[in-house]
Amino acid sequence: MRETFWSYATPEHVLGCLDAGADLHARDSGFGATPLHWAAAFSQDPAVVTALLDAGANPALKASNGETPLEVAVNEGRPAEIIASLQVVTSLPAACEGWNNKSRGRRTWFFRKLTPDAALTCLEAGADPNARDNSGWTPLHHKLWSGNSTVLAALLDAGADPNARDDFGDSLLHGPAAFSDNPATLALLLDAGADPNARNLDGDTPLHRAAARTDNPAVVALLDASADPNARSHVGYTPLHFAAVVNENAAIVAALLDAGADPNLKNDNGQTPLDLVIGQDRPTEIIEVLEAAQR
Repeated sequence: MRETFWSYATPEHVLGCLDAGADLHARDSGFGATPLHWAAAFSQDPAVVTALLDAGANPALKASNGETPLEVAVNEGRPAEIIASLQVVTSLPAACEGWNNKSRGRRTWFFRKLTPDAALTCLEAGADPNARDNSGWTPLHHKLWSGNSTVLAALLDAGADPNARDDFGDSLLHGPAAFSDNPATLALLLDAGADPNARNLDGDTPLHRAAARTDNPAVVALLDASADPNARSHVGYTPLHFAAVVNENAAIVAALLDAGADPNLKNDNGQTPLDLVIGQDRPTEIIEVLEAAQR
């Protein structure tokens, strides 16, 4: 019933309930949610949320899982107008406080979904730029996917660690940056001191990851930042092995070779990059480039 009411409620319905004595801050028995939480989750009309706020609804109150109405709206993927109506001065600091409490895993995801202005306000309100979610990701990990240079720079200026690792040992360069089509993102991290030769738990460097992706500008950027083209993983794979086996673009293979990648290095099974592609369904151009490099 509650979902149905809030899905179809108008500002007039809400004001009518309040005029009849409804408690603006009543909490339900299941989630400890207030009317503002329910409106944030289900209302189809931003004016309903605005009406509750104008009537004095406290946007800082949290449900039993620690979420504010703003967090509910963001985590539920509500329309931008609903989220915008909750991005008021009083609610953003409340949503950002206690960044490291029991709901910290949700909070870093929450940061990823915020608009740039809201994210900057969170930082100004004291949000911890190095808080981690349940996978070890920080707000910087999440915001990298957006490619917003302003927010990334603000996070770094606020003390975000450019060499933060997740629970798999992946650095920021291993993950979002290695798969990004935005060179500015990578440049920001590298300029801030991110290590282009950082290794994860498999011994892979960011260049290993980037070399596996077709048309990846990160390959050239990492090489320009002195990434080692002959770095070996724990099973002896170099970035050239990765590019030979996975990449569809011979230009990436050529870029690695031009940067000094050794085509004769063997993995732990005694295979060179060329050995891995001979007889396989790989682009002819890649095989030809590797054959020419081994002559």
